[in-house]
Amino acid sequence: MFCPSASVRLVCPTKRYWRSLRVRRAFCVSFDRDYGELIFRRGRPPPRSVIYLRLLPVSPEEVADILLRILKDGAGSIDGRMVIVTRQGIRERTFPRRAP
Repeated sequence: MFCPSASVRLVCPTKRYWRSLRVRRAFCVSFDRDYGELIFRRGRPPPRSVIYLRLLPVSPEEVADILLRILKDGAGSIDGRMVIVTRQGIRERTFPRRAP
């Protein structure tokens, strides 16, 4: 399914990219666990949400179906959370609160 308002980028988590996620209030979709490490262990300010796909997809369509289901079922509820997707299910972890 094509969504004209969505954009997809293949990038590594540089400081510039990380900052652009926060400024644009964008979701981050990744197969890389480093985002959890950066947010929960190193205290990096998180983006709007991180969707971590902890599975080997059988096709790009499978990834699209998973993402559409997550966004349809809980787009508002995943704000401020890391969503971890496995073959066994989906779990969420709330980002730590930062001191003002």
